[in-house]
Amino acid sequence: MASKETQSGGGALPIFRDHPLPDEIAAVLRSSGTGAMINLPRQLIILSLQDYRPADLADFEGSARFRVAALRTVLLISVSMGSLNFDIIWSPVIARETGEPLMEPPSPTAHPAFSFVLADAAQVARGIRMATISPACATALWRGQQDLLSRETQAGGFTSEMVMQEIRALFGQFPRSVPDNVFHEICDLGD
Repeated sequence: MASKETQSGGGALPIFRDHPLPDEIAAVLRSSGTGAMINLPRQLIILSLQDYRPADLADFEGSARFRVAALRTVLLISVSMGSLNFDIIWSPVIARETGEPLMEPPSPTAHPAFSFVLADAAQVARGIRMATISPACATALWRGQQDLLSRETQAGGFTSEMVMQEIRALFGQFPRSVPDNVFHEICDLGD
């Protein structure tokens, strides 16, 4: 049985391959209504497939790209692994609802390692992978988080409706795939 624990940011969180996701992760994933979630302090990304097939593991474990965009009310993080594509949303509104602490400032030269977990519709971990992102992508995540928090303060607070309006507009404009020119930083995942 393959297993890994995420140790970054929010303390150890054991996730084991071929076992259900921890309750706190499963609850956030269920409430998000999307097929993915990110916890920035833990450097943890959960990718969920409703139609998971064992053959999806080859794409999950193969070469991958990581893209980051700071938009008006959200961070858009896109992970592409072969035929698997996930767009992940982070916003101050979501972080408040889940009690997520802020991300620590990254080192300008470090390649932070993230834990990626591929889950099926029953929220069972089918694949676990550690991979690094570039210093520029790490800085874009941190700076985007800081900028969104500052903009939210200036605006007197973002609402869930403001976030949903931006998400609907973004995916209405790009229903299939968000193009590279929308993103501020792009990198390949390292091992």
